[in-house]
Amino acid sequence: MAKLTESKVYSPVVDDDIKNNLKTSQIWTKCYHETELEEAMKEPSLTCYTIKFDGAIPVQLSNTERIR
Repeated sequence: MAKLTESKVYSPVVDDDIKNNLKTSQIWTKCYHETELEEAMKEPSLTCYTIKFDGAIPVQLSNTERIR
């Protein structure tokens, strides 16, 4: 099994059911990597999703935090 990596993904889309639809969540339609935080902060609302990835595939949600 490959080592999982954890990343923060920022999105203006709120998905309260993301644990049940992580791979198909609407957050992926508009999201930012933590290295793009400056650009993400231009959004009127923002949620931070901490997600574990197996390569490029999201496999587990660790935390959700509404920024604004």
